[in-house]
Amino acid sequence: CMTESIWRMPRRWLHQLEDACIIIERLFGKAQDVEFTVDDGELWILQSRDLVIAK
Repeated sequence: CMTESIWRMPRRWLHQLEDACIIIERLFGKAQDVEFTVDDGELWILQSRDLVIAK
């Protein structure tokens, strides 16, 4: 389960991921419409369609 995996992360990683999610939500408006992954310490936004950044 993804939730279980997240909770096993070191607490500082969880806080950094939370901060990144807040930034994504502010940029794109509806974070649930944005797919992302973390690879080798970098956050990647994955989307197959055009996105409009909220102002």
